[in-house]
Amino acid sequence: MSNSIEWMAGFFEGEGTISANCWKRTAGVIEVSAANCDRSLVEPFLQRYGGCIEINNRKRSKKWRKVWKWKCGARKSVRPISELMLFFTSTRNKRRAELALQIQALKRTWQMAGRHTKEKGEEYRAKVYPLFSELQRLNLKGPRAGVAKHG
Repeated sequence: MSNSIEWMAGFFEGEGTISANCWKRTAGVIEVSAANCDRSLVEPFLQRYGGCIEINNRKRSKKWRKVWKWKCGARKSVRPISELMLFFTSTRNKRRAELALQIQALKRTWQMAGRHTKEKGEEYRAKVYPLFSELQRLNLKGPRAGVAKHG
């Protein structure tokens, strides 16, 4: 198995996700993750980008196997997104990566500017909530794909 950036980007496009969690009282969190039943396929992400690997051992059926999930969040998510997106082939995944990087840049700017004032918090939320909503919409599948919630 290869752990070249090209291989990792292809694996991530099929088995990975960029998710957004946005709460009213926080700046929100971007997380990247990739999961598979074969731990050796997610370990290159841990070695290259850090983060952690979790195991989901819950079995809803006797046929289900353990799932190994690499994840990396907040500021640590910027490097994998920046590197992997260069090799994404789907427009949807490229847009998800762009939104995540925009959110992280706004968050960083907001934190450095002294986020503790009410006005700055409202200004930040007005800029970032539409980005979170679009990212969440891109992550939805099926009939719910047109509707996203935040806050």
